[in-house]
Amino acid sequence: MMEIIIRATVGFVVLYILCRLLNKKLIAQMNFFDFVAGITIGSIVASSMITKDVPVWIGMIGLILFCFYTFLTSVIAIKSLRGRKVLEDEETYLIQDGQVLEEGLKKVRLTIDGLLTSLRKKVFFMWIK
Repeated sequence: MMEIIIRATVGFVVLYILCRLLNKKLIAQMNFFDFVAGITIGSIVASSMITKDVPVWIGMIGLILFCFYTFLTSVIAIKSLRGRKVLEDEETYLIQDGQVLEEGLKKVRLTIDGLLTSLRKKVFFMWIK
């Protein structure tokens, strides 16, 4: 029982510190990579808490390294134009000058109905003549 308490406490403290250092984005501002990285970080902590065969410090080193790599990719995307092109997708325009761009819809795999639903959710009303 004591080992579980120690593992959970160490995992929580390290995870809390790393999450505070990594990102302060709101969930709505997260991109897909941020979302997957968050799930992976939680999985690493959970595995290191439950797996008794692996020492807790090895799990924490893995967690710290993964968070460092996540942080490094965000710094590269911010500081380098070339790095940003490699690490992030370019914007896809769906509407331009009041016209729906079919190519943009195909690229993001969205139907016109899906687009209209999303616009309605954002309280955007499209008046069609």
